[in-house]
Amino acid sequence: MKKLLYSLSVALTLSISLLSCSKGDYNSGDGKTGNNIYNTANASKNTFSAKINGILYVADWTAAYKATALGELALYGYKGLWNASEGITINISKAAVGTYPISSGLDAFYTLDGLPTDATSGSVTITEVTSGKVVGTFNMKGEGFDITEGAFDSPIK
Repeated sequence: MKKLLYSLSVALTLSISLLSCSKGDYNSGDGKTGNNIYNTANASKNTFSAKINGILYVADWTAAYKATALGELALYGYKGLWNASEGITINISKAAVGTYPISSGLDAFYTLDGLPTDATSGSVTITEVTSGKVVGTFNMKGEGFDITEGAFDSPIK
């Protein structure tokens, strides 16, 4: 049941984020452009990669969502976005520079073939966080997976 709730949560989050995305900068014709973090010096490289059981994993889609009232941060790096076939989700209690342990429960999980598996150990280190991006590294282990050399430079939505 817990895995079903995780899958539904990921699917809902991805659906909402895709529906709420803008097409980026606009140009009103007067030389002024709209606000788009991707065209500033503060832009994210939009990368999310790791080694999963020794095999390189590079996400097709990555994003970070910050719950401003609580200061929490959720990071996503997924392949096969439309069916969420493989991905890594990391939930951090504080969106700030520092190292955070991963423990059993909702902190992090690895999804394969749409089925999430909890990480039971590991850590996430945030090296930079701005209003437009978050940068850091991670590693985690769980039943059937060992994720090493994880790195992200993800836009905050």
